Amino acid sequence: MTCAGLLTSASAATVSHGAALQVSDNANRSHATSLSGKQLSGHEYVFVTAPKSAHVGSVLFYLDDKLVSTEKKAPYDLAGGTASKATPLDVSKLRAGSHTVRATVKMHDATAHLSASFVVKSATANSTSAPAKTSTASSPATGSGMALRVSGSADRNGAKALTGQELDGSQYFFVAVPSKTRVSAVVFYVDGKLVSTEKKAPYDLAGGTVSKANAYKVSALSAGKHTVTATVTASGKSSKLTGTFATKAPAVTAPAKPQPTTAPTTAPITTPITTPKPSPTQSSTPTAAPTTAPTTAPITTPKPSPTQSSTPTIAPTTTPTAPTTAPTTPTAGFDPVHFNWDSVGGPSSGMTAIGGTSALYLRTAGQILDWVQSSVKIYAQATGVSLSNCRIGVLHADAEKLSAKNCDINGGVFGAGSYTLDHNFITSASDGIDPTGPGYKVIQYNKIWRDGTRVDDRHQDGIQFTKGGNALIARNYISGWQTSAIMIKADLGAISNITIDSNYLNNPTGYYQLYLCPDSHSLSNITVTNNAFGKASSTLSTCGTKYTYVHTEAQRQAAIKAGVKNANQWIVWNGNYVAATGAVVAPPGGWAK
Repeated sequence: MTCAGLLTSASAATVSHGAALQVSDNANRSHATSLSGKQLSGHEYVFVTAPKSAHVGSVLFYLDDKLVSTEKKAPYDLAGGTASKATPLDVSKLRAGSHTVRATVKMHDATAHLSASFVVKSATANSTSAPAKTSTASSPATGSGMALRVSGSADRNGAKALTGQELDGSQYFFVAVPSKTRVSAVVFYVDGKLVSTEKKAPYDLAGGTVSKANAYKVSALSAGKHTVTATVTASGKSSKLTGTFATKAPAVTAPAKPQPTTAPTTAPITTPITTPKPSPTQSSTPTAAPTTAPTTAPITTPKPSPTQSSTPTIAPTTTPTAPTTAPTTPTAGFDPVHFNWDSVGGPSSGMTAIGGTSALYLRTAGQILDWVQSSVKIYAQATGVSLSNCRIGVLHADAEKLSAKNCDINGGVFGAGSYTLDHNFITSASDGIDPTGPGYKVIQYNKIWRDGTRVDDRHQDGIQFTKGGNALIARNYISGWQTSAIMIKADLGAISNITIDSNYLNNPTGYYQLYLCPDSHSLSNITVTNNAFGKASSTLSTCGTKYTYVHTEAQRQAAIKAGVKNANQWIVWNGNYVAATGAVVAPPGGWAK
């Protein structure tokens, strides 16, 4: 890269709130300078720098006004990369002349708009836009060169197909994908249990970087035959790769780097998880833990039935009892503080535009939309509509059994239908999600985020209920909303049957992070367990209502069976803690004696 032959019309890089557009000749980003006015050739590394105090939520990169990529985690590279190695922008594929990079940097309390122009002296291709992140390529169907392999080395050398061979110690499992294929996700299972989801190459069962895979400890498994399955999604189609191996060692510890280790199912959880939470200082490896409350299925369901299962049977008792001391510091379960929330959301490129300039109405039952993008309001008005790998604006769930998975939803989710929202990035200028209908909702593994600013005088909550209920809100990151992370306030009607479990909850203001308010109606069967609060103060408000709090669903059910008045309005509260310290968050007034 040289500074010779600069165009006099090249615009100066805009620096806002300490953020800047930079370029380097080196993959490690060393010796970087301002991008403005540079003459570039070959492979260059373009990225945004920002101070840690800015609390950047995302950076959107545009090249010549075309969206190239969205980065939600530092370092913020135009073409993607890892902490130690950026992916290059191949400038030789751009036409000769001036080009402009813009970056929209969404921070906790502001949005910076950066712009810088550079010059390409000669070009070898006619493309006028940068390639999408090279590491997010997608694979076609089975038989297209993909393979499930295992290596004894972290660098993946000497890899072999899984054909039933005996393995021990630490091994490195991965899916090899041809370089020109475009993969949206690889989901790994061991013996039918979900281990991890990889949305960026290389696709390692236990995660890793381009140069080094993480180990999976096969020595932790029971002796005998084991099966690894990888479901590869590419261009809207799924391929299943399967391999087997054998071990002699007995199980002694949990496998390395699992995601929640629950097998896929078609039924959602209908009772709370009361397992205490992990301390926020532990590693970022989430592991499903046994629960003390009965459940009908794990929470990894993509499409729940809209009807809850029956209430677990509790032996009759005449006097409900509760522990007289607060629970100890949480020690096990899903960790919403250190979970990799950058793994959720939609792709940055490669989607088909739909909807035009007017609203889009989906009125065909079972309609599937995959790898699409739209800036207009979408109204799902037929049963079983499915959206995946998408980037959309406002989504209205106006029918039953809507599914939205692996999407960026940039206008919020509204409507009275039933739905599953799974592994999405959700933001909005008003509320993130407004569930209003009686149908069952599953809201799980989503980053429901706003930049901390207020739009006009709008009331802004991550999730807001005003009536209805019937929802599982589990394993989400909800932060940056002016009023609260979750507002459950029965302004318009009674609210019942809501479980809030294993979420990160925070807000940037003096308002409470969670509201449970009956207002002019009532709240019943509300469960709040294992959540990490971002602030030690202003955790829960009941708007002045005094509630009875118990540790478990069994206690509440026993009181109901014993005929205790309004026992269904008791709140199950257990395992909630302060994210930064792990200190237990007790409910207002403490637990029932």
